[in-house]
Amino acid sequence: DVIMNLINSPTNTYEKWQEAFSKVIDD
Repeated sequence: DVIMNLINSPTNTYEKWQEAFSKVIDD
């Protein structure tokens, strides 16, 4: 599922990574 998501929607996955990083930075 993760790999298919990377292939089908790399931008969406990148945004999710940014969200996760933002949360880590906020903490």
